[in-house]
Amino acid sequence: MNLERFSVSEKYVETAYGMAKAKPGYDTYQIDTHHAKLLLTMSAKSGVSHDAQRESKALDLVEAVLDRRHDDLYHPLSNLRLFGDIARNWASSLSAGDRQSLKRVVDKAVRRLQSVPSHVRSRFRNLQNIERSLRDAQTRLA
Repeated sequence: MNLERFSVSEKYVETAYGMAKAKPGYDTYQIDTHHAKLLLTMSAKSGVSHDAQRESKALDLVEAVLDRRHDDLYHPLSNLRLFGDIARNWASSLSAGDRQSLKRVVDKAVRRLQSVPSHVRSRFRNLQNIERSLRDAQTRLA
């Protein structure tokens, strides 16, 4: 992923899901978290997908992890900061429709971050940075 070899990275994720399915009851939260990061990194480096479908899928993965996990949330929440990178890199080149689609996804991410319980907020000091990154994305997409 860091080398921008996204097709190889996608194969790793696909393989990880396949292996997880072979283990009854296995919680794929770590795979989901890495998959979301991959999708958002692809967007930050290569551009926003049509109608923000990839970015929406990434947020869905993060939300699914947040819904079923109550610990170890640092990484899934940290993935949300990538929306700031995406908006910074691509907002000015998006069509009006894609800009609005991405803004809806970012707005949803902001709402989700705001719903994080205070006991979780107190454990993760970087939530303010993530929130700032999301607000920056909202401004760039407005």
